[in-house]
Amino acid sequence: MFCSQCGRYVHERSKFCANCGNKIIPLDAPELVSASRPRRLIVATVVTTILAGASLVWSLLIIRDQLWTQPSQEITALITMFPSIQMYRLTSSLAATLGNCAILLGAWLAYCSDTRGVSIVRISSTLMIAWACLCTFFYLDDLTSRANWDLLEPTTRGGLVGGAVGAGIGSILQLGLYLFLFRKSK
Repeated sequence: MFCSQCGRYVHERSKFCANCGNKIIPLDAPELVSASRPRRLIVATVVTTILAGASLVWSLLIIRDQLWTQPSQEITALITMFPSIQMYRLTSSLAATLGNCAILLGAWLAYCSDTRGVSIVRISSTLMIAWACLCTFFYLDDLTSRANWDLLEPTTRGGLVGGAVGAGIGSILQLGLYLFLFRKSK
């Protein structure tokens, strides 16, 4: 049976949940007609599956474009001026692919009452936040410190900086949502 407060597995004879201390209602009690999993865990799993699944598809599409698609003339010119753009984009997409797979796995393990699921989501999200911050910082530092930076039009520079900062902030917000959804119970 499962704790109605935190969703952890509880031994049949337990009176209280070892994880959160919630009083356990026996299976034969009439008020235990609700679902075996708390609503918060169901919502967290659904939201995480949708967002991490979409992010996984997006990062796989970026990897496909990086490896098998011919870039446009504008992108080719940027890659010629800043060769590291391709490396940052590919490594960030590979990290996002691995991280989103781990988050999806953790969410579904948590839903299936595996005690490691929440930890997997939280650790993966925290590591990906650190990766997003580092990648954004080093990418911008690499771009702006090159001599070719001053040769770009202001709108192109703004687009490169805005794209990098926007992607970093979006990633941090999404990963922060996972940390919130899979927070520790009181």
